[in-house]
Amino acid sequence: MIGKMYKTIPTVVICVFLVSLVESLLILPAHLAHDSGKRLWAPWKNRR
Repeated sequence: MIGKMYKTIPTVVICVFLVSLVESLLILPAHLAHDSGKRLWAPWKNRR
């Protein structure tokens, strides 16, 4: 029983890493390109 659980852990970890890689290569650059650069390093200080 515990062997079945340990067999699925690498599959789950690989899937999570792949999703993270896709996010870092596709989604994050889109968010960074959308940012206009008007904010400081501490965006909570610029709230109106």
